[in-house]
Order: sequence, then structure tokens, then C-alpha cells
Amino acid sequence: MIYTLEETNRRLKKFYGSDDSDRAKFRLVFSTGMTEKVRGEDGAVSLQPKYAHSSYKDRWILEVCTTVPNNETSELSDFYEPLWVFQDRQIATYKALEFLIWCYRNPEKKPPITQEELRDRSIRETFMMLFGNSEGDHRFIEGSALLLPGKDF
Repeated sequence: MIYTLEETNRRLKKFYGSDDSDRAKFRLVFSTGMTEKVRGEDGAVSLQPKYAHSSYKDRWILEVCTTVPNNETSELSDFYEPLWVFQDRQIATYKALEFLIWCYRNPEKKPPITQEELRDRSIRETFMMLFGNSEGDHRFIEGSALLLPGKDF
């Protein structure tokens, strides 16, 4: 089933919850046009492109809501950080989002491999959709790695 961006984000909020300010813990965004408030060295606040780097151009991005200590800059940010950037050949399906969120929330566990745990979804299909046959360095942001055990992968 194909969901609109609004439906996808509504489902993510419903199934994965929200923080104390009612912000969804996870959301899917399109990089083009995303902005964020930034405080400059002179103390002035300005609106800047959030994903200005060329590697983020026209990409779907799964973001995670982060907790920031209460300080003078807390009103400036929406507190979302990129968890996964879908590349050209990758499709941001809801199944892929569920898989990435599961891996993020369970970093010490092996991905589920039984049909009951997967609810009849295939890790192999999701893995191939996300990574293809590439053997490159596929990491989450800031060094968190996605490791999949077993010779079948």
C-alpha cells in the first residue's frame, strides 16, 4: 500500500509515539525546501537551508526527534536529526521506515528473522531495497552502524 507523506508521518506518530511537546519521535521529510533557525556568532537568528549539502539534494530523509538540554537556543531548533538519507535508487516505503526504526531502537539485537517477528515481511527484500548489491560503507549518521548478521545477507 502506498501512503502520502502526511499519512506516513501520521502512522509514524501513532505507532512510535511523540515527545512531551507532541512532536513525533520519527518523521519522513523531503530535503528540498527544509529550513531551520540558526543563531549566528553575533547572536542574530536566521533561517537557513537544513540540508544544503549537495548529497542531500532531492532526497527523502527519515529524521529522529532528539532531546536537547533546556538553554537559550532551545527555541531555535525543531530538534530533528537525520537518521537515514534515502539515495536515488532507494524508495522510502513504510516497510523500510519500520526496518530502519527497529534497527535504531534495538542496536544490540539482531534483526528479527522469524515470520512472526517480521509480520510476514522479508528482511532480505528490505535490505536489498536499501543497499542493493553494493558492498560500500553504509552507516547511520555519526558512526552508528547497521550490522546484519548471517551468511544469507
